[in-house]
Amino acid sequence: MQSHKRVLYNIYMQEFVENCIMDEEVKKKIKSYLPNKSDIISMERVFSLFADKTRLRIVLALSIMPMIVNDLVGVLGINQTTLSHQLAFLRNLGVVEDARRGKNVVYSLKNKTALTLLSCALDFIDEDNAKVEELVVDF
Repeated sequence: MQSHKRVLYNIYMQEFVENCIMDEEVKKKIKSYLPNKSDIISMERVFSLFADKTRLRIVLALSIMPMIVNDLVGVLGINQTTLSHQLAFLRNLGVVEDARRGKNVVYSLKNKTALTLLSCALDFIDEDNAKVEELVVDF
C-alpha cells in the first residue's frame, strides 16, 4: 500500500509532466546541476562495489564490529579463500582496513561513508514495507 505522501508525489509528478514544456534555459539549468561524466563513472563504480552480495555482507558485518578472518568465516558462512579475496578487493578500494594484532589480522570498516550509503539502501527497501522490485516498478 502506498503512503499518503507517495500518492501525493505521484499526482504532483503526473500533473507536472502533463503541463511541462521545458524551455532551453530550464534544460541548461538542470544540466548544470548534474554531476560531470567522471563523477558519474565514479558513482557507477561505488554502486557496483556493493552489487556483489559477498562484499555487501562483509561490509555490513564489519560495520557492527571489527573481526578477524576466522570470525568473519563463521559469521558469514563463506569459505576463507573467497573471504580473503573479497577483503583484499575491499582493502584496495579503501573500504576496509586491516591491523595486525599478534598472530591475527583484524579487519574493520575504514570508510564510514560506506555505512551511510548502506543505511540509505536499507531505508529505501523499508519505505512503506515495500519490496525493491515493487519500488522499481513504481518509478
